[in-house]
Amino acid sequence: WIYGYERYSDMKIECKDLIEKFKSDFDFLSSLSRFSEACFLAVYKSVKEAFDPTATISDCLQICHRSQEALKKAQDQLNIAANLLSHNGPHSQHQSSGVAYQTALAVSQQHQAQALELETARKEWG
Repeated sequence: WIYGYERYSDMKIECKDLIEKFKSDFDFLSSLSRFSEACFLAVYKSVKEAFDPTATISDCLQICHRSQEALKKAQDQLNIAANLLSHNGPHSQHQSSGVAYQTALAVSQQHQAQALELETARKEWG
């Protein structure tokens, strides 16, 4: 009796079957490992070459900030023009309307310049 086997040949046959099963499992796991590595590398290469949106987002945020500042300035200028019109009274209406017109013209020109800047930036980003 050798470890529960009556004959050495019985143990040898069973061990041979076990070793072949182990080899086939090992081969399967090796091929699965190669396939997994190839898939990972393909995904990694595509992610590595992907466009980095950080610069574009940063530019968008800067333009939004500048637009908010420009709108605040324009609102302030319009408030000044409205105050000029309301505080000067009927005696100097002609004079105050000229100042208001000049202020409104300046605001309009600033808005046109900012709109052109925004349109240019939009075209650059596609």
